[in-house]
This record gives sequence, C-alpha cells and structure tokens, in this order.
Amino acid sequence: MYGDRVILKVTVRSSRKEDFAVRATLEYQSCDNQACYLPDRIEFEIPLQALDNVWD
Repeated sequence: MYGDRVILKVTVRSSRKEDFAVRATLEYQSCDNQACYLPDRIEFEIPLQALDNVWD
C-alpha cells in the first residue's frame, strides 16, 4: 500500500500572551510501485490562539 495519512503532533509553548502563528516547512518524497519522484516541500502557517495559565 502506497497511500495513507500521516499525523504529526507537536507541543508549542510560548510566553506570548496574544495569538500568534507558527510557520513550518514539510519536506516529503512520493513513491509508488514504479518509482520514487523528486522530493518536494510545502511551506505553511498555522494560526494559534493563546491560552491563559495552561502550563501552571
């Protein structure tokens, strides 16, 4: 099987008291039963909402 989901989990901690965004780059390479294709990358930004006293 050459297709499925990938779930990435990360904990983000910040001392900021306001909302902010995390920028990320995902680098990947696709393959099937015939060949592997050139690597590619996706750049994206995830907006996050600041929460009060989560880590206290």
